[in-house]
Amino acid sequence: MILFFILATTWPFLEGMFSPDRWRYAAALELQKTEQFAEARQIYEGIAARKPKQAVTWYRLAEISAHEEHFEEALSHINKANEYASPEQKYYFLNFKAKLLLSLKQNRSAVQTMLKLLPMTGLPADFRSLSADELAGQLGKASHRQYLNGLAYVSAIGGVDLMIAKKMMDAVISHFEQEDWNASLCIPYLYERTSQYEKALAAYQAVLQNIRKEITGYDAKFQSMLELKSQLAELPGEEVQKKTILSKRLVALEKVLSLKKQWLILNRIQLLAEQSDNDIQVNEVRRQLAELSSEKINNEEVNFELNDAVYYSLAFELHHYFDTRAVVHMALGDAAVANMIDNQTNGGEFWNREQTANLDYQQAKRDIEVTLELQEVLKLFEDRFPENSQFIAMPSDTAERKRSVQRNEAVERNHYSRVLWSLGYEEQAMEEEKKVRLLGFQPGPQLF
Repeated sequence: MILFFILATTWPFLEGMFSPDRWRYAAALELQKTEQFAEARQIYEGIAARKPKQAVTWYRLAEISAHEEHFEEALSHINKANEYASPEQKYYFLNFKAKLLLSLKQNRSAVQTMLKLLPMTGLPADFRSLSADELAGQLGKASHRQYLNGLAYVSAIGGVDLMIAKKMMDAVISHFEQEDWNASLCIPYLYERTSQYEKALAAYQAVLQNIRKEITGYDAKFQSMLELKSQLAELPGEEVQKKTILSKRLVALEKVLSLKKQWLILNRIQLLAEQSDNDIQVNEVRRQLAELSSEKINNEEVNFELNDAVYYSLAFELHHYFDTRAVVHMALGDAAVANMIDNQTNGGEFWNREQTANLDYQQAKRDIEVTLELQEVLKLFEDRFPENSQFIAMPSDTAERKRSVQRNEAVERNHYSRVLWSLGYEEQAMEEEKKVRLLGFQPGPQLF
């Protein structure tokens, strides 16, 4: 999900604090935080009259107008803010402007506004023409991933350049799969750290299954590895050359089978199974570990490092990316359905488009369910270790942070309810809508 609200509240707008009006600005900001918008507006307007080139004041007026759903007025204020903004301010102001344009149904203008930020990001100017794999290799910086996430989210909400948006989000998520496999351990790690051992066990098993599923011909390759091990064990010591050849083949096969990753995960599964006194599962895991064991793979070689900051930050980042990809697939599904309705098609073509829409909705459902599980483990960790939950930038004000978190959850659950409606899961969809209302928001396409 695009981080409009987090960006808006975490960036330190200090410019106004060092003017003669700094106490008035501070007072207005406190009034705005407590939703006394009329009083805050009056003070901001007074400051703007005296200091019309103070960009941050216009931004705050835009925030209030947007909250009151006076989007044209908000757009006028944010344009004024951009007129006087520094380059750093402009990055955040243009993000906010894109959101306003979406609210005004000026969808293509919203995407164009996001593209104006490209020169500030350091990404190549032709990034939209790259393949997903090529683009994934350009995303070592979190700021690059966050920019693509924001652009894809705006594109998806506006229904503009959806295939490019899909490619961008596939690249962002693929970056983690290719470059940082710790990302796949976020959910089980945080469950384990918060003593949710059964959920952790199930999550580790799911990661293990995914590793094996992604390897083409896994069973045959695994059997080949066992046969190589058997041959090596039976070779006489003097057959050095043959032993060297077989050892090299074995090491290469172990790499293909991601055995180090499997070993690490199986060790975590064994530990959790032992804690639950599940002897059958413990024995099964020990059998699998024995099969994987080699000179290169053992307890000394493969360690599991406890690093709350890494896994918490990864979970926070990823939960936004999976949400955005879900929204992209939901928009693709909606577009396929609209195409079926708007165009007269024969039976075969109609069925193909229906299948395409269903596949997109199913992928959206999978992605948003990952989002919600990441959201769950983040909340569990924050409740269990409140002193260690500041690994990511969030509003320092407690009430403001709570509002930001609640809105994010409401938006994500709103996305989930819309996907469920599209797939015909009416009861589940209504349950999610209830949760959105309990968080203080009204479900529907306007909540983004």
